[in-house]
Amino acid sequence: MKGLVLGGVSSGVGKTLVSLILIRKLVDQGLSVQPFKVGPDYIDPSFHETVSGRPRRNLDWWMMGSSGVRENFSKGMEGVDVGIVEGVMGLFDGLGDRGFSSTYHIAEILDLDIVLVVDAKAMAQSAEALISGFKALSRGRVKGVVFNRVGGEGHRDILFRAAERAGVLVCGMIPFSQELKLPERHLGLFMSHEVDTGFFEKLKDFTELLEWDAIKGILKPARIEDGGEFPLEGRFKGIRIAFARDNCFSFYYTESLEALNQSGCQVLFFSPLEDPLPEADALIIPGGYPELYGGRLKKETMEEVKSFKGPIYAECGGLIYLSKEVLFQGKRIEMAGLFDITVSFEKKPRLGYVLGIPTVENPFTKRPVKGHMFHYSFISHDWERWGYRVILPKKRSYLKEGLVKGKVLATYLHTNLYYSPDLLKGFLELSTYNFHL
Repeated sequence: MKGLVLGGVSSGVGKTLVSLILIRKLVDQGLSVQPFKVGPDYIDPSFHETVSGRPRRNLDWWMMGSSGVRENFSKGMEGVDVGIVEGVMGLFDGLGDRGFSSTYHIAEILDLDIVLVVDAKAMAQSAEALISGFKALSRGRVKGVVFNRVGGEGHRDILFRAAERAGVLVCGMIPFSQELKLPERHLGLFMSHEVDTGFFEKLKDFTELLEWDAIKGILKPARIEDGGEFPLEGRFKGIRIAFARDNCFSFYYTESLEALNQSGCQVLFFSPLEDPLPEADALIIPGGYPELYGGRLKKETMEEVKSFKGPIYAECGGLIYLSKEVLFQGKRIEMAGLFDITVSFEKKPRLGYVLGIPTVENPFTKRPVKGHMFHYSFISHDWERWGYRVILPKKRSYLKEGLVKGKVLATYLHTNLYYSPDLLKGFLELSTYNFHL
């Protein structure tokens, strides 16, 4: 189970681009590649999935713990040649001053070495100081470097010598190219299904710029762990879960789907854009962009969701979908109306790891839930029943969160259901009650 970690000196240096070129290079050589993304991101893994042909996977210490990170890496690597872990933000940026859940923390947990991605556009000899500092602070775990946005041959030669003096291997140099520029919006990059297929074809033209011999020398076996049997293994056989999944609702974790399947559930995927609501015992609506697809959401399906009698669990975009209306870019867009609220957008997001302390109103769990939030949309007026008292670790404050109505919980808190078995158990137990009716 050999792998490496691609870490950046900061956000925006090209980690996703380099990871995609590297994945494409390995796939073209006939190797099977499992990509991983550090942190709670949904968007970058959608690109990994497209290029590798493998399910998206995340490695998140906050939600999984160290054992969970090693277990999830091991699960993803079964029958696979190489694991490529794309980092998040800068190499040491994480939760608190100690950098928990940072890219470096994940590399330590897995005992993998690091290839540093450097945006070299406005840099020359200073690259030596930058790389040397990251190498020293990583206790020598930084073994190689890929320079992104390199100018010409002269610029390349200066950077090569700087890396040599810093004592790391040059694993590649990617020139600036408008053809490899990915479009962005309010939550980050566009999803992979929204990007022209020409972008993915163009990746092949850059694979030869990565030095396979250098990269191969940095690959090493990871420290892995067997997590044992899933606590809900086979306990909910026959339960039918309608799961919204399409271009509008695509913010979900592979591990959450695995948790449902391992629990014995029958997962029925449907598109709120095109399909009726399947006959099911419970409904999950993950995050996504209903504000972008508002005029195309099937109204008959909205009515079916509004009158659905089973448990409903909705996250972020799912919360927006269950609202009465959303105000977005000067437009008032009608939603399903299960909750009589209006959702509006602000310029600054709420972003970060959170701990959800369930209230007595929460229909699914009484135990704390670890997750994250990243949203520009906000509920424009108060609600009577809340599911969580959410603690914001960085701000040392809390807020009311999670709309509750009967057996419905709609929340901005994203969580990984495989690593929140108590939340999943409560949801499925209510589904079982509906199933036996």
